[in-house]
Amino acid sequence: MSVAKNKKNFQGLDGFVWWTGIVECRKDPMLLSRVQIRMFGWHTENKELIPTEELLWAHPIFPCNMYNTTYVPKEGEMVFGFFMDGEDAQFPFYMGVIPAIPAEIYPQEKGFSDPGDEEDVAERPIPFHLKKPTRYPNEIDLEEPTTSRTARHDFLMKTPLFDPTYLMGEGTYDAKYPYNWSMQSECGHIFDIDDTKDKERITLMHKSGSFIEFTAEGDILIKSKRFIRLNCIGPATANLKSSFHDGLTPLDTGD
Repeated sequence: MSVAKNKKNFQGLDGFVWWTGIVECRKDPMLLSRVQIRMFGWHTENKELIPTEELLWAHPIFPCNMYNTTYVPKEGEMVFGFFMDGEDAQFPFYMGVIPAIPAEIYPQEKGFSDPGDEEDVAERPIPFHLKKPTRYPNEIDLEEPTTSRTARHDFLMKTPLFDPTYLMGEGTYDAKYPYNWSMQSECGHIFDIDDTKDKERITLMHKSGSFIEFTAEGDILIKSKRFIRLNCIGPATANLKSSFHDGLTPLDTGD
């Protein structure tokens, strides 16, 4: 018989101590995607007793086939995790982000909210639908799910899909939830793999409105807000030049 069965403080046999909490800092000095989390029940909202900078750094757990994929939950997001050391509660790991519908902006001076001050916020990405960086959630995003807008087919005016040239027939977006696998970055870049029936497409879109799209019919649409440059080396350059058809604008091949 294993001696582990007689020990209650043995890792893995001391009970699964889990928690939920709010991310208050993601600027990990070790660059390991760690975040500082204020945990419900374990921490008070009183920052005089427990300042953000004294919160423990929680390590992420990624799928084994995506261990080198970098994603860090932003301030104000709710996460779920557990303590590797059980009730000693000194080694937290977070396992996922919990989608939510923010209803109000919690006071900055209290815990369980985005503590970003003016200097910290100034370094953040500028969301597509805003003119400057922001604390999270922003007032304009209240009463809206935190999941991707293109996955929900909702609030598209806050995405580059709302570009007039896209809506006038160049793009083929017509997603239906829950069939669109969508990634939406903090500033508004979009990557969609859409399985909506008869509307299947793949779209990679920059926040500027430039995009590459594979349509349901198999067409490839390319839209650039400025110019397209292809730099071909060797015989491929000649083949590229000879492939243009009447009515198409030649690309800058870089030679």
